[in-house]
Amino acid sequence: MRNIMINSCPICGLGYIGTAVILENEKIRINCERCGSFEIAKEYETLKERPWSEVRHLVSAWIKRENKAKIMYPDPTHGAGFGNVNSPEWWATQYQYLGFPETTSEKLNALLVAYGDYTKGDYNADVKPAYSIVSEIGAKDIEEVSGLSGLLVQAGYLAPSKRSGDTFYKIGVQGWLRIEELKKAKISSNLVFVAMWFSDITLNYRNTVVAAVEYCGYKPIIVDQQEYNDFIMNQVVSLIKQSRFLIADFTSRPEFEKDGYVKNGVRGGVYWEAGMAYGLGKTVIHTCEDNLDSRNRIHFDVGQYNTIFWKEEELKTEIRPLDQSTSNPNFTEKLVARILATIGKGG
Repeated sequence: MRNIMINSCPICGLGYIGTAVILENEKIRINCERCGSFEIAKEYETLKERPWSEVRHLVSAWIKRENKAKIMYPDPTHGAGFGNVNSPEWWATQYQYLGFPETTSEKLNALLVAYGDYTKGDYNADVKPAYSIVSEIGAKDIEEVSGLSGLLVQAGYLAPSKRSGDTFYKIGVQGWLRIEELKKAKISSNLVFVAMWFSDITLNYRNTVVAAVEYCGYKPIIVDQQEYNDFIMNQVVSLIKQSRFLIADFTSRPEFEKDGYVKNGVRGGVYWEAGMAYGLGKTVIHTCEDNLDSRNRIHFDVGQYNTIFWKEEELKTEIRPLDQSTSNPNFTEKLVARILATIGKGG
């Protein structure tokens, strides 16, 4: 390893980084006040035209989220070849739909909660716009955080502090009540997102999952039953963010080619949606059809999780009283038991 001097963060552009470390694998390890700690291949750092420019605030937010998850030096280009990482489209695809705040209301809520977390429960503590907060809420720059802080003042959640120097705020009574409300809403949603393969093969599965979810007091959300006005992936992200937990079914079938397209196979969308839910800190219940075609195609990492396997003959909408001993529960009863044990009864 050896040290080098860099003038600015290659991701967010923040200056005065100072010393960075070049590792033996020729990656640069950087500690940025805004992004956090990360590493990136040296050739990417030296690109004149950085293809992540349009989504750099989202990449920065992703690094911060990884750090909070105790991943201290994530690589934002992980898994990408050099050709891919030079493409702005690749960066947009990777980082545009990761559940970071998008609307003004989402950003205001996220900023208020971030300020509350910053105080660590000290009601007398001052808060201020800071570079670390920028990536915390996925803001584009510190000016946006300052503007949002002003809106929180207008809404009555913050009040200017009497502290001299930089602009400081105190969280008011209404602000603390709003923070409590937001944190409660985050865990009290009655929506359940169901990630699954939409096929005649899984029609009975869908019906039994709906029965189980509704029995437990929740509302199932199945994407192909929704009406969308916007791009579907925006809606998927929004629905996952609103959901209390997610049920992911990893059923698959052997691949075959038809009209130049590969049919069946592993359902990439299910993996993507489950990963999104995990990234948002939500519980994911795994299910899968109990046959070799499906079992052999479950990715090794996913296979480590406790999965409820089902057979077609177990897909019953009948749910017997759970306080009665059942020696041979059907799939729906197993799913109900898992929901109640891990999440609890819905409202």
